[in-house]
Amino acid sequence: MPPHTGCATRFVLDQVNGQLTCPAKGRAVRPVCNKIQANPDTLLTGSASVVDFLLNRSHQLLSLQLDHNHITVLPRCIGGFSNLVALDISNNAMTYMSREIALLSRLRTLTARNNRFDNAALPKELATMQSLRVVNFSGNRLEEFPLQFTQLLNLQCLHLGANRLVTLPDEIGHLQR
Repeated sequence: MPPHTGCATRFVLDQVNGQLTCPAKGRAVRPVCNKIQANPDTLLTGSASVVDFLLNRSHQLLSLQLDHNHITVLPRCIGGFSNLVALDISNNAMTYMSREIALLSRLRTLTARNNRFDNAALPKELATMQSLRVVNFSGNRLEEFPLQFTQLLNLQCLHLGANRLVTLPDEIGHLQR
């Protein structure tokens, strides 16, 4: 299997033989990169296989894009992706995020746009994720400003548009950047 060196390509997991297929190349490849973007059809047709595939490579991944699928819960196993610096779970139907997300101590960008998160769905442990620089929870069901975000000392960009926020808490002044 030839190596593939470009991360700009979307890989698809072949459910039959467990290989990654590079649609641009039209053949199975061995990616020499650290980014996987899951195809919605792949997740729908064999989510257990995809999860196993990703977990077996969890220490290698720096970026995981699971956007535009039908995922309802960010599972506890997310904590096993210890080297992630970017996670995109946008445009799903998520209603719950496990506290194990706080185990992603290197995560700099968390994008969770257009889901169904309300304030109760966000774990308080988000406040401990001091490596976060960019957080996007736009288009969810937040009715109060999540106080977890006021404790993120390195936060540079916070997107909370298209939620149900009515007021901003005094703690918003704790945001330094």
